[in-house]
Amino acid sequence: MVEWTDAERKAITGVWGQIKPDVIGPLALARCLVVYPWTQRYFSTFGDLSDAKAIMSNAKVAQHGVTVIKGLEKAVQNMDDIKNTYAALSVLHSEKLHVDPDNFRLLGDCLTVVVASKMGSAFTPEIQAAWQKFLSVVVSALGKQYH
Repeated sequence: MVEWTDAERKAITGVWGQIKPDVIGPLALARCLVVYPWTQRYFSTFGDLSDAKAIMSNAKVAQHGVTVIKGLEKAVQNMDDIKNTYAALSVLHSEKLHVDPDNFRLLGDCLTVVVASKMGSAFTPEIQAAWQKFLSVVVSALGKQYH
């Protein structure tokens, strides 16, 4: 079980309060698909992913990005039990979708870049440390079924 300090909880909920799912989600997922093109193989039904412009304007990418961010809200709301919160989602991604679990980390990294760009100087090293810890716990929980 992960221990959260009061400062970490405050930082994470503070970042979460700045996130607009319909903006951050599409940008983070699109960035992931552009920067790590091998992740596109899981989105073959999404249509044109031929280049950055096509990915950034793809409505299915945008919608799935929103879904991902709304799913992340569950972790924010259940910080003391993230592993169990994502148990079913871990099974889905490992057994049905066969997603490489490293992709969760890559998407988390892209999410951090997008959040940092939106928050600017308010995304201090201390806030980033708490946010990265939080995303690491989420990534671990999503990858749990793979172990």
